[in-house]
Amino acid sequence: MAVSDFFSFLGLIVAGDIGDQTIWTNKRGVKVWSRKNWPDKPASIRQQAQRSRWQQACANWSQLDDSVKAEWELMSRRAYVPATGFNLFMHESLRANTERVQTLRRQSGVFPPRAEYVPLEVDQGGQFF
Repeated sequence: MAVSDFFSFLGLIVAGDIGDQTIWTNKRGVKVWSRKNWPDKPASIRQQAQRSRWQQACANWSQLDDSVKAEWELMSRRAYVPATGFNLFMHESLRANTERVQTLRRQSGVFPPRAEYVPLEVDQGGQFF
């Protein structure tokens, strides 16, 4: 019996990093184990800018009242989309085009406040930061 089969037998879902191993399930449902690969160079300026955007959008979500978060969650359930309210909030925060979320608002009949757009910051020289 393979190790992943043993964990499945116990009712455990095995995925992610365990020690120096990374485990995932491929599209055929087979568990794949491989050595963890660490990056050999630092994150690029663009990667750092994208991570900064994500952190700001997450901070915006954290600052919302529970009632507003509940509206976002209700909108996602009523619109029958396979996403949470958090997912929809992040989508609207990180994309300039918000027509999809506007459509979900109309379809669900729930109108939470719009998420603040978090732009990708660029300095005067055209560099991302």
